[in-house]
Amino acid sequence: MTTEMNFAWRYEQLVSLLKPFAPCWTQSVLHYWPACRDALPDDWWQPLLDWPLDAMHQLDDVLAGAMEIPEGLDMPPGLRRFWEAVRPLVQFPRSPSAIPLSETQTLRMTAKKQHEIAAILPFLVERNEALGVKRAVDLGGGVGHLARTLATELRLPLVSIDRNADLQNMGRALLQKLRMTDVPLEFVNGEMQSARQDALDPYFEGDCLSVGLHTCGPLAWAHLKKSQRSRAVLNFGCCYDRMDVTRDCQQSAWARQHPLPWTSFALFLATRGRRRSLEELAMQERVNTWRLALHLFLQEEGLAAGFLAVGDAPRAIYAQSFADYAADRFRFLQLDFAARAGKADGYIMRSDVARSMREFFVINVVRNVFARPLEVLLLLDRALWMEEQGHRVELRQFFDHSVSPRNLGLFATFKNA
Repeated sequence: MTTEMNFAWRYEQLVSLLKPFAPCWTQSVLHYWPACRDALPDDWWQPLLDWPLDAMHQLDDVLAGAMEIPEGLDMPPGLRRFWEAVRPLVQFPRSPSAIPLSETQTLRMTAKKQHEIAAILPFLVERNEALGVKRAVDLGGGVGHLARTLATELRLPLVSIDRNADLQNMGRALLQKLRMTDVPLEFVNGEMQSARQDALDPYFEGDCLSVGLHTCGPLAWAHLKKSQRSRAVLNFGCCYDRMDVTRDCQQSAWARQHPLPWTSFALFLATRGRRRSLEELAMQERVNTWRLALHLFLQEEGLAAGFLAVGDAPRAIYAQSFADYAADRFRFLQLDFAARAGKADGYIMRSDVARSMREFFVINVVRNVFARPLEVLLLLDRALWMEEQGHRVELRQFFDHSVSPRNLGLFATFKNA
C-alpha cells in the first residue's frame, strides 16, 4: 500500500505525535488554566508573547489549515518542528480539477456550495463510469443543489433525503422555475438514524452511489454503515463536537489498539478550522483575555474556587472597559459589584494579570496546531473501520480550505461493487 493511503501508518504516527501533549488538547484552556500552557514546551509559545497582532494572524491562519508558512513568518522553533512533522500526515491527494458550473446550475447557490459541487462533480463523473452505478442518493440534500447537478451530469435517477420539508419544497419550486421538471430527482422527507429504517434504508442498497456532503456529528457513521449494501459512498464529516466520545470515537480495531484520551474538548478542537480575519482575531483576543481576567478576578475576590460559568456578554460590552464587562457579568451572576468596582477598573493593568492574559491568548492560538491532526484521526478511524469490513477506501482533499474547511472526503467502494 502506498504511504499516502496507508491509513494505519498515518494513524500510528499522529497518535505518537499528539499523545505527549494530551493535557493541552483534551482540556478547556480556561477550565484548567494554566495546565494547558504548562503542557507545551516553552519554546513553542514564549517567543510569541511579543508578536504583533498581524503576525499572530498569519500564524493562526497556518495552524487553522492553510498548510503553508508565509515567507518571513519566523515560527518558534519547537512549534515549527512539530508542524513540519504533522503536515505530511494530514495532507491527502487532491481531487481532479473542478468543473465550472453553468449560470443555471448555480442559481440560488452560495459561493461555498458552488465551490464544493464543482469540486465533487469531476471525481464522481470519473468514478461512476467504472462502478456501473444506476442511481444515486444525496443524504442531507436540503434544497437539492447537489442532487440536481448530479442528476443532470451523471444522468442518473437521484433521491435527495432531508428532514427539512421546507427546504425540499423550495427545491421542488426551483425545479419548476428552471423548467427542469423532467430531471429524475425525487425529494424524500426523513431523518436518518442508526437503527434499521424500512422507509429509508432501501435507498442506500443495490446499484447505488451514496453521497453525504457534510454529515453532521454521528450522522457520518450512520451514513457509512447504511451504505455498505450499495456500490460506493462519498462522505464528508463535520460538526465533530456533536459526536459522543464513547460511541463515535475509536471504532476501528486499529484505533482501539492505539488509543487516545478523546474528550468533548478534543472533539470541539477538531471542529476548529475556519480561517479568521484580522478583525475577528482581534475580537477573539478581547473576548478570551477578558474572560480569563474575570476568572482570575473572581478567584482573587474569593467568589469562585475554580471555574465558574459566567455566560456570554453582549458584543457591545467588549467595546467598553473591563470594569464595564465585569459589572455586566456580576449582574448576571447576581453578585455585588459596587464594592469591587474600583479594584476592577485597573485590574487588567497589573503586570501579573496582563502577563496571564497575553499568555492565554497565545496558548489559544498555538493550541490550534492540534486541530487538523485531531480531525484527520477521526477520519482515519472511519477509513480504517471501512477497510476492516473489506472495502476499498480513499481519503482525498476536495475543497480549498479557505472556502470550505471540512474539505476531506472519504470515498469507499464496497465488496459487492
